[in-house]
This record gives sequence, C-alpha cells and structure tokens, in this order.
Amino acid sequence: MATKTYKAIGTQVSLNLFINGNNYRVTFHPVSNYVAGQGGSELTTDNPSLQRALEENGNFGRLYWLKAEDGSLVNELPKEETENQTKLNDEKPLDVVKVASIADAKTWLMDHKGWTPKSRVTTKGIVEAARSYGIAFEGID
Repeated sequence: MATKTYKAIGTQVSLNLFINGNNYRVTFHPVSNYVAGQGGSELTTDNPSLQRALEENGNFGRLYWLKAEDGSLVNELPKEETENQTKLNDEKPLDVVKVASIADAKTWLMDHKGWTPKSRVTTKGIVEAARSYGIAFEGID
C-alpha cells in the first residue's frame, strides 16, 4: 500500500486505535504552516493496518483528514477504497457480535473499531454506529 499522510488542522491529535487485536496509542506530529495561518499535526504511514484503522475511525473526516498529493484535504476516500465498505454494509449480511448489555456494545465498538461517541448515545445510536461497521449486536434488545 502507498504511503499516506493524515492531517489535523489547529490541533494535535492522539488516538487509541485497535489494530490487529492490539490497542495502540497513535500520535500525530505537530506542524506549523505560517503561510496559510494553520498549525496542527500530521501522521505519515505506509502501514496498511494503521491506514485502515485511521480511515475507519469515527474521527476521520471530522478531526483529521487524508492529505492528497496536491496538499488538499480529503474527507472521503477514493471510490475504489470505499467500494468494499459499501458492499459490506449494503450487500453482505452483518457480522453478529454477542454482548450482554448496551454498555458492553458501546465498549466493544470503542475497543474494536476505534469508535468515539460524539455525545451521550442512545441504544439506537449505538445500533446505527455498529451497522456502519458491518456489525449487529445480539443481546441488546
């Protein structure tokens, strides 16, 4: 996979990501751009597992973006990269994960998918977030 750079504007980003069964702390490196009047942070990687985790994280397109070769910021992945995710969500049956409660479902999404709730979440919100990752929870009815 090619090297990709992710950029956050005006903030320094540090995330906990679940990658290949392990939890990792990923920190973007501070940058300053006095010409454009923007500071922020960037992370450059050629690790496909890290790239996938960053792009599937709920903060992608909100807190940080993919930096294109021309320097512009991309908040949507190129069509060929999102095509598989679309098929997963639209055509393939959802993967079922057994949980004991809605709190366990929320924790599972945060630990396994890097999902970060934006505010207080309802059961419906957790179910919708899970669906976006191709997951259906069993045991929260």
